[in-house]
Amino acid sequence: VVIWLSDPNPDCQQGNYGQCNKVRVTQLRSQNVSSFYWANNERIIFETGGDKLNGITGYADAIGLYAVNKDGSKDKQLVKPGDAITYKIISTTKLHQLPEDPEHILVMRNDRKRFYLDVYKMNVYTGKFSRVLSPPGPIIGWGVDNKGVVRLAAMQDENSLSYETQIMYRDNEDSEWREVDRFEGLQNGWGQLGFTEDNKKVYITSNLGRDTYSIGVFDPETGDIKDLFENEGTDVTRLGFTDDGEAITILYNDINTKPKRHFINEKWKNIIENLNVSFGVDYVGITSMSDDQQKMILSIADDRNPGDYYLYDRGKNTITYLGSVRPWIDPKTMAEMKPIAFTARDGETIHGFLSVPVDSNGKNLPLIINPHGGPFGIQDQWRFNGETQFFVNRGYAVMQINFRGSGGYGKRFER
Repeated sequence: VVIWLSDPNPDCQQGNYGQCNKVRVTQLRSQNVSSFYWANNERIIFETGGDKLNGITGYADAIGLYAVNKDGSKDKQLVKPGDAITYKIISTTKLHQLPEDPEHILVMRNDRKRFYLDVYKMNVYTGKFSRVLSPPGPIIGWGVDNKGVVRLAAMQDENSLSYETQIMYRDNEDSEWREVDRFEGLQNGWGQLGFTEDNKKVYITSNLGRDTYSIGVFDPETGDIKDLFENEGTDVTRLGFTDDGEAITILYNDINTKPKRHFINEKWKNIIENLNVSFGVDYVGITSMSDDQQKMILSIADDRNPGDYYLYDRGKNTITYLGSVRPWIDPKTMAEMKPIAFTARDGETIHGFLSVPVDSNGKNLPLIINPHGGPFGIQDQWRFNGETQFFVNRGYAVMQINFRGSGGYGKRFER
């Protein structure tokens, strides 16, 4: 749904955006919209699928890609969902927005061979693909600088018993590729998060020489990695950026999986901490912002609140409510997910959560132990969980355990 803030309705113009004209721009009946992003100032690209498992193969259902104008016109299927039954799964993943070319975005796509990701320009109006770059080998990921130039490639030989990863780099689009790093193993190495603002170095998340992932800066000229931040006991793998490549803040979960930030940018530290104070919460999410960084969509969510959205206008210093994920839910009637920990018989500390009915003392209750899926690499997190809330509402206590093999606590714990 697109909210038209330019609606001449007086209530809308006075900042009551709940009264603004809303346009439903997706009309699909048999598929869920799983994600979306703006391709330019008038066109939205959205994905479907990826949220359900195929009953025959066990794979997630294939993802389709669509585009539509913000007024609901010119809808177009850009990529048909792949055939999960026969394993012909073709992925199309955005690499860069290409702000100087509003009719195209840069994507990587494996239509030629499953493990070979080519780079294409995709027309956001017609769905036409134009190959920009073919891989020198089996590519598992590309890195694009802030100008939209492909500068980094991670290659992995699917036949290698050691799962060796080779990192290739080039100075510009006319330069030759050269190897800048190499490492072995499925649980060892680093992945790129984005280029620095000057396009000379690369932000990475790495667990080389340590148990958990941390954030660092890789220098392709020297091969050196400068550590920026690590959190004891948990993986740190995310870094927030503006659309033009300015690093905002490092995002991570603490040992109880509550969302936290480590600031590396003083301007954004002041902005975000002031927002935390305004809302009276520990964590305000920024889901998107305008190109001039003056308007932002904020999210407020926790274990009892599925999510509220607000518009923040930096110029006017105003915050206006937009809507809620599940407006019929009253957070005050929801149960808390209380972090717990216990020591196993071999001395390992196991973390998890316990939820009990509201106003209950927690005694003499039937207990449901609800383990997460995976089993490897998945992690129950301190977030709103509809299934947990349902059982608690029916009088059960619910325990969720991040058992050995769960993700987020480092490679030793996951092994």
